[in-house]
Amino acid sequence: MKSVKFSAWAAALILGGAMLQSAQAQGQDLSAVDPQKIKEVILQDAQKLGVDKQAEVQTALKAAQETILMRAWEQHIIKVNQVTQAQRDEAYKDYLSLLGNSEYRLNHITLADADQAKQVIQRLQGGLAWEKVEMSTPGKPEIKITANKTDWVNMAALMPEFREAIKLLKPGQVYPTAIRSNTGWHVLGLMEMRGLKAPPADQVRGILDNLAQQKIVQDKIRALLPRK
Repeated sequence: MKSVKFSAWAAALILGGAMLQSAQAQGQDLSAVDPQKIKEVILQDAQKLGVDKQAEVQTALKAAQETILMRAWEQHIIKVNQVTQAQRDEAYKDYLSLLGNSEYRLNHITLADADQAKQVIQRLQGGLAWEKVEMSTPGKPEIKITANKTDWVNMAALMPEFREAIKLLKPGQVYPTAIRSNTGWHVLGLMEMRGLKAPPADQVRGILDNLAQQKIVQDKIRALLPRK
């Protein structure tokens, strides 16, 4: 028989469900019980049953503990290293560099299949309108293709995979190859572009602080890593 693995929360949920059914069968209204008390009895029973000793649960608890500790460490580093105006000014330069001096409207399709994306690009380059790309792909009628038009976006708002591609396109052109990302294969076209006036630093202070904080954390990580 195939074994089924449960995470810690799943095991607790099952136990909680069983206890809820038992309580309801006895006529006890759990809505009147302190949620903290319910949590305590579930955890106590989980420990009594040895659920907390299961390998899968131990692994999940360790991963959760590490994630919490890493987030707490990052928050601590940010707290004890307040962003200075000099760091904010440097972040603004980086922001302007990433932002660029243009913004774009794009046609965009995300597909799961590289061959399918290649076929779509060939059709678009052959003159097919983006609005007419919504159809079933030959040989794969279960997959629907829908073209999406973006609002005006700048370089900072684009996926890193898109930025270099956009620089090579003129309005009306389709990028000649599918772009791979962790969400699939992308067909990209540039509809139009226009000049972009960058916002003053005081209007994007929150963004600048976030950029500066990211750099502070990254610099701290580099300092912790062993030197090669």
